[in-house]
Amino acid sequence: MELERREYEYIRKIAETGSFIAAAEKLYITQPSLSQFIRRIERHVGAELFDRSHQPVTLTEAGRIYLDIEGQIQDLCKVREQRIQDLGQTVGGTVRIGSSNYRSSTILARAIPIINKRYPHIDICLEEGTTRELEDFAIQGKTDFSIVVKPTGHRDLDYIELFREELLLAVSPDWGLGREPLHDEGLHSRYPVFDYHSLDGHPFLVMKEGQELRHSFFALVEALDISPTVALETTDMATAQTLARLEQQKIDLGLVAEPSVRRDLAFIPVMDIQDTFVTTPNYLENLYLREGQDTSLFETGNIMLLDTSNMTRHHVDEYMAENNIFPHQILEVTTMDLLIEFAKIGLGIACVIKELVQKELDSGMLVEIPLDIPIHRRTIGFAYHPANQAMALKTFLEFLY
Repeated sequence: MELERREYEYIRKIAETGSFIAAAEKLYITQPSLSQFIRRIERHVGAELFDRSHQPVTLTEAGRIYLDIEGQIQDLCKVREQRIQDLGQTVGGTVRIGSSNYRSSTILARAIPIINKRYPHIDICLEEGTTRELEDFAIQGKTDFSIVVKPTGHRDLDYIELFREELLLAVSPDWGLGREPLHDEGLHSRYPVFDYHSLDGHPFLVMKEGQELRHSFFALVEALDISPTVALETTDMATAQTLARLEQQKIDLGLVAEPSVRRDLAFIPVMDIQDTFVTTPNYLENLYLREGQDTSLFETGNIMLLDTSNMTRHHVDEYMAENNIFPHQILEVTTMDLLIEFAKIGLGIACVIKELVQKELDSGMLVEIPLDIPIHRRTIGFAYHPANQAMALKTFLEFLY
């Protein structure tokens, strides 16, 4: 069923954009992979689905029939699942929530245990992105709803205000502003208040393009007529998305797991990593008390995994299929950081990179779930496009070598 949904989404996206390259970018896969996928479908149905003789590419008559009927099939499948759930008088299925990494680790970290307890048959999938991406996810149906900061007010969306918050400037005590904070009683602030001119020329860490907080920050400094220096922009991308952007030379360097097919990219190995399942001692103890000491953790526990667009997830899925492990309740997230955070606060059993939680394992904050057969080790390293001649990249590579 998941494969049919993916086929439908891929064909729909190509038809929508009129381009294999543009569709691949939106789907976070490489263009060659997308082309091969469509060719396999065409061989299976015995007809070409797209007219590739001109740009933009368009659906053939067979393609229009395929997309129309497959769309009806997908709708019927949703109706079938809902009716079966109604018969059993249980609320089930998957709820897809869009959120930023920070919101997921704060708001949703408190809400998910309550949802799991009240609706144990519901799987939760988290999609992370910028404000604009999260709004697009909701419009496209990729999420059922999204939690955003400072929404753009898109006409195709309804908004419900949850709360308001105070935005602050976070700095190290050793930053050296060079002056005492101002204490303006009229501002009623719980925090020190500084003269904004003291920020001029200092380095800042900012969110990536597309985050509304980033735009708010730059609008503010422009209005104040100061010029902070951007030292670092933060972003998270799945391996497939990173590889696609490297191939398109939209980014210079990516830290990724070694791809099974190198394509046109060069790869510098850095270290081997071990995937493993971890949780808190309290979660494990409560699960055994509730389900019994002989319970299967993967059948009764809340298993937290990266989402299916991530190559790490494919690696783990292959391992679980080979070893007949079939989790009954899955929580999907888009970043390893969030998986680790959810594991540490006791939301369930998370599949993480062991090297990233070694400190927590040594301290006893987390415990490792013993596996009869360990997950195969992988290699991570830096990938880049050999044709990229950027001087900054060359300098960095010389440093690595």
